Amino acid sequence: MANILAKIFKNNNFLSLANNGLVAVFGFFSFILLVRSLETNEFGEWVLFITSLNFLDMLRFGITRTAIVRFLSGADKEEGKNLLGSNYTINLLTTVLLIAIVSLISFLFPETIQESGFSLFFSWFPLVAIINLPFNNSLSVLQARMRFDQILIIRIINVGAFMTFLIINYFFFQSGIIVIMWAYIITNFVSSLIVSFLNWDGVFYIFKAKQRTNKIILNFGKYTSGTLIGSNLLKSADTFILGLSPFIGVTGVALYSIPLKLTEIMEIPVRSFAMTAFPGMSKASIEGKKDIVRKYTINIQVVLLTCFFP
Repeated sequence: MANILAKIFKNNNFLSLANNGLVAVFGFFSFILLVRSLETNEFGEWVLFITSLNFLDMLRFGITRTAIVRFLSGADKEEGKNLLGSNYTINLLTTVLLIAIVSLISFLFPETIQESGFSLFFSWFPLVAIINLPFNNSLSVLQARMRFDQILIIRIINVGAFMTFLIINYFFFQSGIIVIMWAYIITNFVSSLIVSFLNWDGVFYIFKAKQRTNKIILNFGKYTSGTLIGSNLLKSADTFILGLSPFIGVTGVALYSIPLKLTEIMEIPVRSFAMTAFPGMSKASIEGKKDIVRKYTINIQVVLLTCFFP
């Protein structure tokens, strides 16, 4: 019995499901605590901050995430170091570019931003973007290496620490949105510090980036990033429209986000299996193992049918 349980706990599909499931649970409880800790307008600003941050993260990592998983999973040791260096370099440059754009908009239209629900995002994005860069890089690298146990550890540290702070804050301090924002930044900083120290994000190989591997990632990523950005924008468009509305504003965003959060539960099994299937399919495709690719494809179809047509 112990051997069976050990085998289950080491299974990548189980680890991926546990990863997304536990993070979703922690995220949901954090969401509820934020609803009860903040005023309606402040909570609406927080939702707009997180939604905008996730969208720009998709812009930052959409080019490289799928590409690094695709090529790193089947690369040899030296090629892997070059790919990791290119991945980090491209993401760093993209982050600096987006920070410059956001800062410029904030400088040119300070009054408009201050009066909108996006003031929290424009104020804090530059700092958050730099701090969570290693953490986001590590998610792509660990997925390509199929180390879902390490993904589970680092995400529990990241989300669990923030949820712990929210629990303590709710019962003892009742601090406002600025203190909560600093807690969010600190938890992301600690997570990024851990992955950088352990080289889970590939930061030690940043100087091994080659022009050839840069082109490999960019040429592949330019096709996948459009799909990722489009799907994310479709999902976030309602929140952005409500936030920009002069009649509804952040109050409408706050009320709308609560039922929207519940719909994300449906995504957990599909996202979990896709995370484990993609690196395996990529490696099998590079090695010419068409039967394994076919098996993964059939399994994905079964998961999709089971989730949406139970």
